[in-house]
Amino acid sequence: VGSNLHDDASWLALAIVLFVSIAFVLSGLIALARRAENHTGVYLAAVGYLALFSAFALSANEWIFAIGFALETLVWAPFAALVLAYPTGVLQRRLERALPVLVGTTLPVASILILLLDSTPAPSRCNGCPESPIVLTERPGLAGFIDVVSTVVGLGLIAAGLVLLVRRWRAASPALRRLLWPVLAAGSATLLAIGTLVIVDEFYDDAADALALVLVLCFVTVPVAFLVGILRSRLARGSVSALVLRLQEGTELHEALSEALR
Repeated sequence: VGSNLHDDASWLALAIVLFVSIAFVLSGLIALARRAENHTGVYLAAVGYLALFSAFALSANEWIFAIGFALETLVWAPFAALVLAYPTGVLQRRLERALPVLVGTTLPVASILILLLDSTPAPSRCNGCPESPIVLTERPGLAGFIDVVSTVVGLGLIAAGLVLLVRRWRAASPALRRLLWPVLAAGSATLLAIGTLVIVDEFYDDAADALALVLVLCFVTVPVAFLVGILRSRLARGSVSALVLRLQEGTELHEALSEALR
């Protein structure tokens, strides 16, 4: 991919994609090493690996580009599962289980249909994007309609995800909120950035470029937030262990509690 990019700007985009991918994969491996039974690590790593399809879409080779164009939105399926399933790694409600499936099917299918109906599926993305190698018939109007429908569906899925996150926050206990807030904040910010970027990109190209940077910054804070959660959980367990040890040594309860909470 790196030896056959669209233009010089694609090198920066490739570096950003690789950085984000590595951040998610490393966070996933750390999470799996600590709690292999929790699917959070699997979702983190899946986001990192699937993010690499965005690098494929930077290629000037028509087949590599087509693969990237068709599959780059797959990354949002494990991302949705990741945020909705935190901290247990389990998607408990029916809508929580359905949302990642809908994201992972509707968006890639729409991209594949556009590749089949338009020889220039991404004219606004770059000046040197290759043509679709799998176009069956030139129906750019229909391809544009599918693009609009997929955009509306994507915005609806983002709204549904945000509603679920708000409901999760409102139902959480104060103790659980302290654990949830870094991840929910980072995930919500990423979803809001995606939605804003999709809307603005339809009207203002310059503003969309700035928002794309905001999206990357929000996106990369998600694995950082998970690592912060892991660290806080570990510190909390350490404090509890120290409390138990001090009580076993005969320390008064109020004194042991004050030491543990320092």
